[in-house]
Amino acid sequence: MCLRGQHGDRQPRERRRRKPAYVCTNHRERGKAVCANRLHAPMEAADRAVLSAVERDLLRPEVLEEALREAVRVLHLPECAFGGVLAVVLPV
Repeated sequence: MCLRGQHGDRQPRERRRRKPAYVCTNHRERGKAVCANRLHAPMEAADRAVLSAVERDLLRPEVLEEALREAVRVLHLPECAFGGVLAVVLPV
């Protein structure tokens, strides 16, 4: 709580808490001469948007299977399919 003088009296006033947000650190710490980006994104909304996009665009079976196929190709691992499911044969 902080005190604020008004008309000679001191009224208690509750301190407002800032909501967490993503901001440009260069702008915040070094000023507009370094970076003109004054925008901020509320952390809760930004996190929710990113997680929704990951879930919608990446966590789909066809995307995951293609990513796994590409990883197997890049790593030169043998693969085989069992009923449409990709299985990787790892060397022992």
